[in-house]
Amino acid sequence: MEARLRIEPSQFAEVGMLPDAQWARVSQLLPQRRRPRVGRPPADIRRAFGGVLWRILTKAPWREMPRTYGSPATCVRRLREWERAGMLDSLLDAALEGLAQGRPDLFRQLVFLDARH
Repeated sequence: MEARLRIEPSQFAEVGMLPDAQWARVSQLLPQRRRPRVGRPPADIRRAFGGVLWRILTKAPWREMPRTYGSPATCVRRLREWERAGMLDSLLDAALEGLAQGRPDLFRQLVFLDARH
């Protein structure tokens, strides 16, 4: 049976919420979207990215994602969009750079994630 390393979702409920410095790095890599003239305004991209990051780090099911990150369906849609565009790796690199400083538990998980990638 394969051992599975994962961050406990309840222990790191806010793990996907990036500090402003990390978000600044990530947001520079994202393409600018036009706001539609009609209909519902787009979901907050920072929250959606946080949800994607939370899911990757915790390996928990989407249904366990804290509502802080918005709708799981929105996060999945954004994740697929970034994967198709070939930008997910660079977004994750920008987000994770420096995020685990002072948090050895999270640092070990990030090293494991990077080694598997």
